Amino acid sequence: MTLRLCSIASLYNVVGTPNSRTHLLRALLQFAADSKQTDLVYKHFASIDSWLDEWNASSQDRREIYKIVYDQLVAIGKEYVRPRLALPRFGTGGTLAILTCALVVLRHRSDIETFNVLRKHLANFEDADGAALATSRDSAVAAAVQAIRLPDVHQCDDLLELKAVQQLKSDPEHSKLFELLSLFATDKLDAFKTFVAGNPGYLEHIGTPSRSLSLTHFFRQPLISLPVCVCVCVCVCVCVCLSPAGLSHTDGLKKIRLLSLATLAAENPVLPYSLIATTLDIPQDDVEDWVVIAISAGVLEAKMNELKQVVIVQYVCHCTFSPSPNRERERERERERIVA
Repeated sequence: MTLRLCSIASLYNVVGTPNSRTHLLRALLQFAADSKQTDLVYKHFASIDSWLDEWNASSQDRREIYKIVYDQLVAIGKEYVRPRLALPRFGTGGTLAILTCALVVLRHRSDIETFNVLRKHLANFEDADGAALATSRDSAVAAAVQAIRLPDVHQCDDLLELKAVQQLKSDPEHSKLFELLSLFATDKLDAFKTFVAGNPGYLEHIGTPSRSLSLTHFFRQPLISLPVCVCVCVCVCVCVCLSPAGLSHTDGLKKIRLLSLATLAAENPVLPYSLIATTLDIPQDDVEDWVVIAISAGVLEAKMNELKQVVIVQYVCHCTFSPSPNRERERERERERIVA
């Protein structure tokens, strides 16, 4: 199998025409996927964008190549929780804890990378006909779920504008998912609560587990032989790795609160603690904690004036809004007035 892959790679290096290289790249990636040799081509994934631009590849070629890459990244994500990642024996409990923490990092990195490739795949259906567009439905559903679920994805409006995602709006099976994605892009907490109340159990319904392994798949060494603190660390980390790849009410609530705070900050350069507490439906004593969480997540940059009980907004992650220059000047003057 490796010899065949090398033969295709050699042919790819010899051929000089862009069109031929595009087809050979697709064949190379597909063969690597079919023969489970993704590790041999993974390092080249980062170069695919520039290659396709250099070769002026068609939209059809781009979406086919990105789909192959996406499928391989999904497979890699599952590999992160395969038993072969665990060692037969561990010298110390600390080593075990470090490895399980590493699994969490790998899972998160894999999810973000996979989502970005999926978005590129869907972006190349803009000139597709009806038949081709229909083939993108499952990918559009996966992208919508990931955009809502992933904590680091704060901008959904660009995804909503894609034709592949727009088709979900009129799809009887997935119209609610489109509504939910739109909600995360443009609305606040109240709208999310209304949606959840009107569609009980919907979040859990569309969030199906993609990992169904147990702790015994991870560790050949019994956890009972490890210190209690290490066992707790291991169980927490593994539960994160084995968590559903879909949606949950708790995660959705946290994310919509952060996005509501971002929208609020885009509308007001200076936010009273009371306004934040009301919008996020939290006790006023928790406002500073949520501002810190938002800052840590990169949603906004701000300073808190505990004496005046206000948050002075310096930067906001743009979700869907685009403030005008005049509005930005007004915001700056308001900040200066409060600071003074």
